[in-house]
Amino acid sequence: MCHGYLGATGLIKPFQQAIFPDCFTTFEACTLNETRVMTFAQFGALIVGMLVFGALGDVIGRRLGSRLVAAIMLAGSALLVFTPLAAGGASYLRFFVFAQVWASRLKF
Repeated sequence: MCHGYLGATGLIKPFQQAIFPDCFTTFEACTLNETRVMTFAQFGALIVGMLVFGALGDVIGRRLGSRLVAAIMLAGSALLVFTPLAAGGASYLRFFVFAQVWASRLKF
């Protein structure tokens, strides 16, 4: 199952650079490695989530597993909605990575 917002990091990067240039353009508030983590963290979390929740789905059942994953995805999506409210570039980046990992790690 492929989810559309996995590629959203690359699509919204120009908006992130415009809103938080100190983090995404000049790298004064964030390091270049921190911004690279944004892409790799969500794909790593997706792989781990597939393995863990695939096995968990076999144990607890597909119906309950699907409901659990849907609830977690809804919470992750809500977190992503509120990421622009972060105080500065560095806090925005860290909150965005956390929200992306939360939303993408729990799928099977």
